Amino acid sequence: MANTLLSSKVSILEEEPRIRSINAVQTSIAAMVGVTERGPIATPTLVTSFDEFRAIFGGFTADADATLAAQGFFENGGQFLYMVRTVHYTDPATAATKTSAAATINLQTPAGAATPGLVLGTLTEPFNLEPGDDLDIAVDGNPADTATFDAAAATRTSGNTETFDLSDGLTLTVSIDGGSVQTVIFNTAEFADITNATALEVATVMNAELAGCNVTVAAGAVVIISDKRGTDSGVNVTGGTANTGGVNRLNFTTGNIAGTGDVADIDAVTVAEIKAVVEADVTAGAGVLVTNVGGAVQIQSNTTGGASSIHVEAGSTADDELGLDNATHNGGAGAAVNTLQVDGKTDGAYGNDLSIMVTVATSGDADEFNLIVLDDGLVAETFPNLSMVDTAARYAETVINAEGTGSNLIAVTDLDASVDSQRPANGTSSNLSGGDDGLTGLADTDFIGDSAGPTGIRALDTVQDVNLLLIPGQATSAIQNAMITYCEDTRAMSMFA
Repeated sequence: MANTLLSSKVSILEEEPRIRSINAVQTSIAAMVGVTERGPIATPTLVTSFDEFRAIFGGFTADADATLAAQGFFENGGQFLYMVRTVHYTDPATAATKTSAAATINLQTPAGAATPGLVLGTLTEPFNLEPGDDLDIAVDGNPADTATFDAAAATRTSGNTETFDLSDGLTLTVSIDGGSVQTVIFNTAEFADITNATALEVATVMNAELAGCNVTVAAGAVVIISDKRGTDSGVNVTGGTANTGGVNRLNFTTGNIAGTGDVADIDAVTVAEIKAVVEADVTAGAGVLVTNVGGAVQIQSNTTGGASSIHVEAGSTADDELGLDNATHNGGAGAAVNTLQVDGKTDGAYGNDLSIMVTVATSGDADEFNLIVLDDGLVAETFPNLSMVDTAARYAETVINAEGTGSNLIAVTDLDASVDSQRPANGTSSNLSGGDDGLTGLADTDFIGDSAGPTGIRALDTVQDVNLLLIPGQATSAIQNAMITYCEDTRAMSMFA
């Protein structure tokens, strides 16, 4: 029939039938909820190949239907897969109630030699003490011995007592603590009667003209006392016209007289002096050893092991001046201590097949080490030249736990062991233990999940642009209905179950 209508009438126009096409559903982006050997739980994880899937979620196991499904998905042209691993939850509304667990083991330091009980001061020499200060030190649980620091100033007393027959211009020459000679000149104006000078008048003049000492009066005599207390102090009256030659001059004995004690200067005591006094006075048990550690005092028992101990008691008077605390410090038995915790990177019994080998570092640095992860005795991962120093470029935690470049099998935690070297001992550990897949009691609700968790299907709530929802190996009506409801209602028909 012609397509042009030449008159006003009802006409029937016949055309060839046309088929209206329906857009195909894109099947290259899918989301899957299922059981896997390992991997993050209740966390949508994007993988773009089956190799990537296996690296994160592990291989084929009797329960891992999701692994076989993922293989088929990628072999048939699938490109993007969001995988949600599920386990049994005691309450799917709370993800923390998962019943799975990660395997774990603690690597230890090498066993070392037994160590003594010791205490280290926090202050450095010289130490400002007072005569009679002491340290009460208990060694290896024995009653405390007392180490006392004695010091007395050099003292010289005039041979005559007041009054003294002096005259204008007379002198007295004195050296203090081995220093240069100082001269005292007595002038008439300084006395009420210089020919009958009192001891106090003489002392007053001498105090005004002498440095490094103090001049006092005792029983009518003039007494010169060094300011320094200890064996380095000294008073040396070397002469002078006021000392001898008259009827009643001062009459000091000439020559040096030294101070006394067991330190040279009680105001500036050295570690060496502390050592001499303490080691001589503290003899309980096997005694003690005092050493200089950067100018600080370290006191240690001469025994080693768990029974070795040092305790500077609170009744001491020199402890604060030396920076010594009053705690009991015990020795060590030299046993190995935990230094590096190794866990399965994710929960699962797979971790129970892992063991750790520690070897000498490839770098040759004695403080570094190689860490090798063995899976059923076969090398799975190797991390060379690791360090236990937090600031090191190859710090064990930083290298092994790094996302993308770190381990797919383990995670490590530095336990900050209280030892000089935190490096793990060389050797192969026993297998990690305690790993659990969390499949006992696995139920439909663990796949369906809960938005509060979010767990199961609801862990996908934050994922966009997904076309297909898969739960392989689970054909129950409850799961099928939950999938349909999620796709039609929650995702507003944007997904197909």
